[in-house]
Amino acid sequence: MRGNVTISLSNINEKGKSASTPVFVNASVETRPNILNPVYPEQKWIFDGLLVQRVIVKGIVSVFSINGSINLFKDHPVYDNGFYGVVGLKIGKLIKDTAKVEIYFGTKGDFKYWFAKIDIPVNVPIGAITLKKIGGGAYSNMERADFNSKYPDYVPKKDAGIGLLAQVGLYVKDEKIFYADASLEIAINKTGGVKFIRLSGNGQFFSGDVKEGEPVPVAAKVNMVFDNENDSFHANLNVYMNIGKAIKGIGPGGLIGEAVIHSDPADWYVYIGRPTSPLGIDVLGLLKTQSYFMAGT
Repeated sequence: MRGNVTISLSNINEKGKSASTPVFVNASVETRPNILNPVYPEQKWIFDGLLVQRVIVKGIVSVFSINGSINLFKDHPVYDNGFYGVVGLKIGKLIKDTAKVEIYFGTKGDFKYWFAKIDIPVNVPIGAITLKKIGGGAYSNMERADFNSKYPDYVPKKDAGIGLLAQVGLYVKDEKIFYADASLEIAINKTGGVKFIRLSGNGQFFSGDVKEGEPVPVAAKVNMVFDNENDSFHANLNVYMNIGKAIKGIGPGGLIGEAVIHSDPADWYVYIGRPTSPLGIDVLGLLKTQSYFMAGT
């Protein structure tokens, strides 16, 4: 059985602070011998506990405004037992736009894990550069689900050590001309040594007149990883172009092409495009260029 519960976090004469959650009432069937008719045993529903999976929190306390949710895990196949939360936070005139707080806490088997990160919108000019966002965080006994992924999705892992995160969003002169978002991650193993260093980010050019949902005229994404434990370096760069309907990359989403650099004790290679996905630009459907460069072991 399912129901919704809302709890007011304010006094009777106040409004605005509350927490709500769906609550599941579990029950099981108990079978007993039937003295009067042994062929048909008696069956009875009995209470078997409550299950709360998600808590939604929102409200205003003094200059603080919060809005978010917390998801609870129990015997989850990946996270086992714990919770994950994302909360938006505003603090009066100090943080007018919503800051994002993301957390994981839990246990899996015989170890504990946690992850905490905050992204804060700002507007801080430093010469020709203006900071639009700063962020930072840390984690313990967690790692990315895909080590080489540009998009972080952290999962528990025993003895993974700790990691530190830093992020910044900025533009030069005018946000409509160029905006970039970059992040740095340093992972440290149990003995205190560096596991890997990752630098990733994306940039957008001439995005001022682009409507929401449409591709920007020129964009780039970069991901670089130095894996200290395996003595390897891997980097890839993707460049996209969608200038109206006139000039665009020949790949999916206007991809001009991808460049990859890799080096480890056994192999090294450089790909700037590949035979199956060359670099290329399409001009009005009348002219299409294609090229690639490959070298390595």
